[in-house]
Amino acid sequence: MGVYTLSKITLIVPRSELPEATSYIAELGDFHPISPETDVYDRKLSALASNAYKISSELTFIIDNMHLNLEPSAVQKAFAGIKYDRTQIEAWNWDDYVSKLETRSTPIIKSLGDLIRDRRSLEKKRDDLVALQRALGTLANYNIDLGLVESIHRFHVEFVIVGSKDLPELKKSLVESTLIDVPLSEKESAVLVIGTREQRDRISKTLRSFDSKSVSIPKDLPQSPLAATNEIVRRLDQIRMDIGKNKEDTQNGVKSTAESILGLQEAADLAYKILEELKKSGKLKRLSIVQGYVPTDRISQLESRINKRWPLVTQEIDPQQSYAEGLHEAETGATEIDQPPTKFDSKNRAVVAHEPVTLTSGPPVYGEFDPTPILAVSFPIFYGIMFGDVGHGLLLMIIGGVIYGRGVRSMKNWGLLLLLAGISATVVGFLVGEIFGFELPFDVPKMLGITWLESLKQAIGPSNPNGLAFNTATVLFFIKFTIYVGVIHIFIGLGIGVYNRIRTHDYWHMMASLLPTISGYSFFLLFGFAFKSAHFNLAAVTNGTNFQANIGLAGLVVSIVWLFVAGPVLAKVGKIHGSVLSEVGLATMEFLEWVVSKFVGNTVSYVRLAILLVVHAALLSATNLLFYSYGYASVPILVVMNLLIFAFEGLIVYVQSLRLHLYEFFSKFYVGTGTEFNSITPVKEHVIVKWLGKKADS
Repeated sequence: MGVYTLSKITLIVPRSELPEATSYIAELGDFHPISPETDVYDRKLSALASNAYKISSELTFIIDNMHLNLEPSAVQKAFAGIKYDRTQIEAWNWDDYVSKLETRSTPIIKSLGDLIRDRRSLEKKRDDLVALQRALGTLANYNIDLGLVESIHRFHVEFVIVGSKDLPELKKSLVESTLIDVPLSEKESAVLVIGTREQRDRISKTLRSFDSKSVSIPKDLPQSPLAATNEIVRRLDQIRMDIGKNKEDTQNGVKSTAESILGLQEAADLAYKILEELKKSGKLKRLSIVQGYVPTDRISQLESRINKRWPLVTQEIDPQQSYAEGLHEAETGATEIDQPPTKFDSKNRAVVAHEPVTLTSGPPVYGEFDPTPILAVSFPIFYGIMFGDVGHGLLLMIIGGVIYGRGVRSMKNWGLLLLLAGISATVVGFLVGEIFGFELPFDVPKMLGITWLESLKQAIGPSNPNGLAFNTATVLFFIKFTIYVGVIHIFIGLGIGVYNRIRTHDYWHMMASLLPTISGYSFFLLFGFAFKSAHFNLAAVTNGTNFQANIGLAGLVVSIVWLFVAGPVLAKVGKIHGSVLSEVGLATMEFLEWVVSKFVGNTVSYVRLAILLVVHAALLSATNLLFYSYGYASVPILVVMNLLIFAFEGLIVYVQSLRLHLYEFFSKFYVGTGTEFNSITPVKEHVIVKWLGKKADS
């Protein structure tokens, strides 16, 4: 089915040996922890997690301030061919791991961290002086000693800057005080306000109401604005020199340690996240209990590392029972069931590349049929039909191939997905005779002996001088072909639904709902094809003379009766849960789905494959009118327009292919409410962890 069989494990360890035991679990990697409902944490692991977090935070501080390339852009990941120099950490257990992290990180944190903090302190001083310089700049031409102003004790004196337009109103508000104003610019004026000590509060409140800015100079600077400005300039020159020297020293320190900084940061972050999860080890005082899920075929590896030192209890999870519980949870909304996670198990790279598409609809429930292998075939085919053009298909192949070859690990799946879609689009392009919207110089279908298939567009000639006329027969062929493709796709989905019900021995629900749906859809198609053969003449298929139409119509009526009778009867005799009335309601809703979507809507939806093929060709043909009008002079514009159509149509086609799978296909059988398996030790780009064997003296 494309997913691992899992086992639930319970490991019982003395708390003093927990760091060693959990290092074996981290080495195993494929371990999905079960978090116990407890606030009791193991002290040792908590302390180690705290130390790891501290190291990670300090190194992150250095990385952020040095702008190291910890996480390249998506374009760099896809095309730059990034090769990471990975830092290796070797340790006996978590104590040893964190101790070695501290030993290797401390010199870097001490030297580079102190340099960065010194630089930030210098930059703050620089910014403060620049702000003060800007504030005093307008007063530098006036011989005012602010220190002398502040030394006056018998009067209340304030020196402020206010808006020039507010000055008349300010004078009216402080008629009992003396105001001396000096214009600084068209918008601002400096004002010296002198009043009695009793007027202090009134003066201060009034000035605040006018949004005045108080002018003061720090005590360590001359109190004359001109002299203070000159001193600030001298200090700024010195600070800028110090910042330059600091940056040079920091860069020299980073050059030899940049990769190890990134690796050590990832190693510390990895340790913190794992230890944070594993420190929740139960409420027992002297014993720790670690629980989680592992692939059944990996248990022997864990057992060999533990070597019977600690009790290890394993329980293989029954996929069928788990899927039945997940299906019940999805259908009833029950939340009391604790579902195991699902871990994909596919060695086929094409299937792995399409797993993100499956996960768009949610992970499969553990034990559920994994549709990804089918999707790995149908998804690129659907994409290729809608994007059929040799030129655009080859371009998509090249982009996908480059990403697959040069992209980082996380991007390779997307590269392969695009590569397969490009191959499909190229094949369809050859069949319809299209290359960048122009007619291919040779007829591939006829070369293959498919003489009845014409090119998508009519040949350039007197009746089609601009290449915009389509061959109606070819367009109609693709419309009919995509309907047949849709019917097959829908039946595959319904067949998987039957398979799932049989696996879970849920025969009664299958009889009440799924089988009537399959029967009704089959007879609906039988009647529909008879209707088409009669050239859509309703009278010809309802007058009782058309045998195929009669069978289809009679079978459809029987299927409807079956749908409305089976559920209530089975509920009445206790074969399925629910009341007779609720089953009647469910049958009514199911019938409405037949009418609205499942029969007509789902089937006709696949016509979008043909429609988007025609739209793609039409857009390119309309663009190529420039070539027929202006010749080779239009090539630059054609290139730009092709790239725009390639990007825009490529995205639309992806979305439409996704929609056909999620709504028309998955809706027939897929639950998708599972939990994705989260390995406790994810693969990292900058660090490799190697766990050593048990120490000989321990």
